[in-house]
Amino acid sequence: MMLLYAFAFVCSAIALASPACKLSPSDHDWPSVEEWGELNRTIGNTLLKAASSCYQGNPLDSPLSCRTVEGNWTSATFHAGLPESIASPLYANNSCLPPGADGYNATGGCYLAWRSSYLHVMSYGAKFNKSLAPQNMLKDAAEQLEEGIESLWREWAPETAAYMNEGNPLNSNFKKDFYGSYYDRLMQVKNKYDPINSLWVLSGVGSDAWDYNLNTGKLCKQ
Repeated sequence: MMLLYAFAFVCSAIALASPACKLSPSDHDWPSVEEWGELNRTIGNTLLKAASSCYQGNPLDSPLSCRTVEGNWTSATFHAGLPESIASPLYANNSCLPPGADGYNATGGCYLAWRSSYLHVMSYGAKFNKSLAPQNMLKDAAEQLEEGIESLWREWAPETAAYMNEGNPLNSNFKKDFYGSYYDRLMQVKNKYDPINSLWVLSGVGSDAWDYNLNTGKLCKQ
Protein backbone atom coordinates (compact mmCIF):
# COMPACT_ATOMS: atom_id res chain seq x y z
CA MET A 1 0.00 0.00 0.00
CA MET A 2 1.44 3.32 -1.01
CA LEU A 3 1.47 6.10 1.54
CA LEU A 4 2.20 9.77 1.16
CA TYR A 5 3.25 11.64 4.27
CA ALA A 6 0.90 14.56 4.17
CA PHE A 7 1.82 17.42 6.42
CA ALA A 8 3.97 17.03 9.49
CA PHE A 9 2.15 19.63 11.47
CA VAL A 10 3.65 21.67 14.28
CA CYS A 11 1.25 23.78 16.28
CA SER A 12 2.78 27.03 17.51
CA ALA A 13 2.27 27.87 21.15
CA ILE A 14 3.73 31.33 21.46
CA ALA A 15 1.07 32.26 23.98
CA LEU A 16 1.85 29.14 26.00
CA ALA A 17 5.63 29.14 26.18
CA SER A 18 8.74 31.16 25.57
CA PRO A 19 9.51 31.28 21.83
CA ALA A 20 13.04 30.10 22.61
CA CYS A 21 12.09 26.91 24.38
CA LYS A 22 9.53 24.13 24.64
CA LEU A 23 7.28 23.80 27.68
CA SER A 24 8.99 22.43 30.76
CA PRO A 25 7.62 21.02 34.04
CA SER A 26 8.08 24.43 35.67
CA ASP A 27 5.74 26.21 33.21
CA HIS A 28 2.18 27.07 34.22
CA ASP A 29 0.72 25.28 31.20
CA TRP A 30 2.62 22.04 31.73
CA PRO A 31 0.08 19.18 32.05
CA SER A 32 -0.82 18.25 35.60
CA VAL A 33 0.30 15.00 37.23
CA GLU A 34 -3.26 13.76 36.85
CA GLU A 35 -3.27 14.52 33.10
CA TRP A 36 0.05 12.74 32.61
CA GLY A 37 -1.34 9.83 34.59
CA GLU A 38 -4.37 9.57 32.31
CA LEU A 39 -2.12 9.58 29.26
CA ASN A 40 0.20 7.02 30.82
CA ARG A 41 -2.65 4.64 31.57
CA THR A 42 -3.72 4.65 27.91
CA ILE A 43 -0.32 3.22 26.88
CA GLY A 44 0.16 0.67 29.63
CA ASN A 45 2.08 2.90 32.05
CA THR A 46 5.21 2.94 29.88
CA LEU A 47 6.09 6.63 30.36
CA LEU A 48 9.15 7.38 32.47
CA LYS A 49 9.68 10.91 33.77
CA ALA A 50 13.23 11.21 32.50
CA ALA A 51 14.34 14.82 32.93
CA SER A 52 12.02 15.96 35.69
CA SER A 53 14.76 15.52 38.26
CA CYS A 54 16.70 18.37 36.61
CA TYR A 55 13.97 20.85 37.51
CA GLN A 56 13.39 22.33 40.93
CA GLY A 57 11.58 19.92 43.20
CA ASN A 58 11.55 17.08 40.62
CA PRO A 59 7.85 17.85 39.96
CA LEU A 60 7.18 14.59 38.11
CA ASP A 61 9.11 12.36 40.55
CA SER A 62 11.59 11.03 38.00
CA PRO A 63 13.38 7.87 39.21
CA LEU A 64 16.52 9.01 37.34
CA SER A 65 18.94 11.43 38.95
CA CYS A 66 19.63 14.73 37.23
CA ARG A 67 23.31 13.78 37.05
CA THR A 68 22.36 10.65 35.09
CA VAL A 69 20.13 12.62 32.70
CA GLU A 70 22.72 15.33 32.06
CA GLY A 71 25.54 12.85 31.68
CA ASN A 72 23.67 10.77 29.09
CA TRP A 73 21.72 13.47 27.28
CA THR A 74 23.72 13.16 24.06
CA SER A 75 23.58 9.35 24.05
CA ALA A 76 21.19 7.88 21.49
CA THR A 77 21.12 4.63 23.45
CA PHE A 78 19.94 6.47 26.57
CA HIS A 79 17.04 8.09 24.73
CA ALA A 80 16.17 4.91 22.83
CA GLY A 81 15.45 3.22 26.14
CA LEU A 82 12.95 5.89 27.17
CA PRO A 83 9.69 5.74 25.16
CA GLU A 84 8.73 9.28 26.16
CA SER A 85 12.09 10.78 25.26
CA ILE A 86 13.02 13.02 22.34
CA ALA A 87 14.90 10.25 20.46
CA SER A 88 17.77 12.61 19.67
CA PRO A 89 18.66 16.12 20.86
CA LEU A 90 19.85 16.92 17.33
CA TYR A 91 16.46 16.30 15.73
CA ALA A 92 14.76 18.25 18.52
CA ASN A 93 16.97 21.23 17.61
CA ASN A 94 18.62 21.00 21.05
CA SER A 95 15.65 22.88 22.46
CA CYS A 96 14.91 22.91 26.18
CA LEU A 97 17.88 20.84 27.26
CA PRO A 98 17.95 19.88 30.93
CA PRO A 99 19.61 22.63 32.99
CA GLY A 100 23.34 21.99 32.87
CA ALA A 101 23.41 20.02 29.61
CA ASP A 102 25.47 21.47 26.77
CA GLY A 103 24.32 22.06 23.23
CA TYR A 104 21.52 24.62 23.15
CA ASN A 105 22.17 27.57 20.88
CA ALA A 106 19.34 30.09 20.61
CA THR A 107 20.87 31.59 17.48
CA GLY A 108 20.97 28.31 15.55
CA GLY A 109 19.30 27.88 12.19
CA CYS A 110 16.41 25.62 13.17
CA TYR A 111 12.85 26.69 12.42
CA LEU A 112 11.65 28.80 15.35
CA ALA A 113 8.17 27.26 15.23
CA TRP A 114 9.67 24.00 16.47
CA ARG A 115 10.95 25.69 19.61
CA SER A 116 7.51 26.95 20.61
CA SER A 117 5.45 23.97 19.45
CA TYR A 118 3.36 21.69 21.62
CA LEU A 119 1.82 19.36 19.06
CA HIS A 120 3.16 17.33 16.14
CA VAL A 121 0.48 15.80 13.93
CA MET A 122 0.82 13.59 10.86
CA SER A 123 -1.70 12.43 8.29
CA TYR A 124 -1.29 9.17 6.40
CA GLY A 125 -3.12 7.21 3.73
CA ALA A 126 -3.31 9.47 0.69
CA LYS A 127 -5.35 7.97 -2.14
CA PHE A 128 -3.51 7.26 -5.39
CA ASN A 129 -5.11 6.97 -8.81
CA LYS A 130 -2.84 4.30 -10.29
CA SER A 131 -4.38 4.73 -13.72
CA LEU A 132 -2.49 8.02 -14.07
CA ALA A 133 1.13 8.52 -15.08
CA PRO A 134 3.49 8.60 -12.04
CA GLN A 135 3.87 12.38 -11.97
CA ASN A 136 0.17 13.02 -12.38
CA MET A 137 -0.66 10.37 -9.78
CA LEU A 138 1.53 12.01 -7.12
CA LYS A 139 0.41 15.51 -8.08
CA ASP A 140 -3.24 14.48 -7.80
CA ALA A 141 -2.69 12.91 -4.35
CA ALA A 142 -0.73 15.93 -3.13
CA GLU A 143 -3.45 18.32 -4.28
CA GLN A 144 -6.10 16.30 -2.44
CA LEU A 145 -4.09 16.63 0.76
CA GLU A 146 -3.35 20.32 0.27
CA GLU A 147 -6.93 21.25 -0.53
CA GLY A 148 -8.33 19.08 2.23
CA ILE A 149 -6.50 18.33 5.47
CA GLU A 150 -3.61 20.75 5.09
CA SER A 151 -5.81 23.74 4.27
CA LEU A 152 -7.82 23.14 7.44
CA TRP A 153 -4.68 22.93 9.55
CA ARG A 154 -3.29 26.14 8.07
CA GLU A 155 -6.58 27.94 8.72
CA TRP A 156 -6.67 26.68 12.29
CA ALA A 157 -3.05 27.61 13.08
CA PRO A 158 -1.54 29.80 10.35
CA GLU A 159 1.88 30.11 12.01
CA THR A 160 2.53 26.38 11.99
CA ALA A 161 5.48 24.64 10.37
CA ALA A 162 6.14 21.28 8.76
CA TYR A 163 8.97 18.77 9.02
CA MET A 164 10.33 18.40 5.49
CA ASN A 165 11.37 14.76 5.85
CA GLU A 166 7.79 13.78 6.69
CA GLY A 167 5.98 16.48 4.72
CA ASN A 168 4.13 16.66 1.43
CA PRO A 169 6.95 16.74 -1.16
CA LEU A 170 4.71 18.64 -3.58
CA ASN A 171 3.70 21.27 -1.03
CA SER A 172 3.10 24.51 -2.95
CA ASN A 173 3.80 26.48 0.25
CA PHE A 174 7.04 24.64 1.03
CA LYS A 175 9.15 27.77 1.57
CA LYS A 176 7.10 28.89 4.56
CA ASP A 177 6.09 25.46 5.85
CA PHE A 178 9.57 23.89 5.72
CA TYR A 179 11.90 26.88 6.20
CA GLY A 180 9.93 29.90 7.42
CA SER A 181 11.81 33.18 7.81
CA TYR A 182 15.14 31.38 7.26
CA TYR A 183 14.48 30.67 3.59
CA ASP A 184 16.15 33.81 2.18
CA ARG A 185 19.23 33.22 4.32
CA LEU A 186 19.37 29.57 3.25
CA MET A 187 19.11 30.69 -0.36
CA GLN A 188 22.19 32.86 0.16
CA VAL A 189 24.06 29.87 1.61
CA LYS A 190 22.94 27.73 -1.33
CA ASN A 191 24.17 30.30 -3.86
CA LYS A 192 27.50 30.67 -2.06
CA TYR A 193 28.41 27.00 -1.77
CA ASP A 194 26.58 25.62 -4.80
CA PRO A 195 26.66 28.42 -7.38
CA ILE A 196 26.21 26.03 -10.31
CA ASN A 197 23.20 24.29 -8.74
CA SER A 198 24.76 20.84 -8.76
CA LEU A 199 22.57 19.74 -5.83
CA TRP A 200 18.79 19.54 -6.11
CA VAL A 201 15.99 17.97 -4.12
CA LEU A 202 12.23 18.28 -4.43
CA SER A 203 10.99 21.11 -2.16
CA GLY A 204 14.59 21.95 -1.30
CA VAL A 205 16.01 25.46 -1.15
CA GLY A 206 16.03 26.86 -4.70
CA SER A 207 14.17 23.86 -6.12
CA ASP A 208 11.43 26.02 -7.62
CA ALA A 209 13.94 27.31 -10.20
CA TRP A 210 13.87 23.87 -11.81
CA ASP A 211 11.21 21.72 -13.43
CA TYR A 212 11.34 18.00 -12.63
CA ASN A 213 9.41 15.60 -14.83
CA LEU A 214 8.87 12.35 -12.96
CA ASN A 215 7.59 10.62 -16.07
CA THR A 216 10.74 11.24 -18.11
CA GLY A 217 13.24 11.78 -15.29
CA LYS A 218 14.37 15.08 -16.80
CA LEU A 219 15.35 17.98 -14.54
CA CYS A 220 15.38 21.24 -16.48
CA LYS A 221 16.00 24.88 -15.60
CA GLN A 222 12.81 26.90 -15.86
